[in-house]
Amino acid sequence: MRRHLYLATAVLIVVMISTYAAWCCSKGIAPGDDLFRIYAIVMAFLIVSWLVADPALPASRRPSFDYGLFLWVSFPFLAAYHMYATRGWRGILLVPGLILLFFAPYLAFGIMQVLQ
Repeated sequence: MRRHLYLATAVLIVVMISTYAAWCCSKGIAPGDDLFRIYAIVMAFLIVSWLVADPALPASRRPSFDYGLFLWVSFPFLAAYHMYATRGWRGILLVPGLILLFFAPYLAFGIMQVLQ
């Protein structure tokens, strides 16, 4: 159950930041760079937390060191491998969704700039 809250929180944050970025663009101002920087850190933390809580990786296959820190340090590459290792090719199909979570506010801001 707790694992689903990570993704629900991530989607809620994406919706809020994307809406704010689109609203700022409609008013003719640009959201601060700090907003996108903090957003990237928070999203990476939520996705890494979601991966660490993944029940598809049995305890016998988890490394003996701090796996969460290892995922954080090598985030985009090991996260994609983790998805493949635990779910096979279905996991690879989830990776574009996770990438979309990262870039949704940038896309919303870009689309609003093009529309104006």
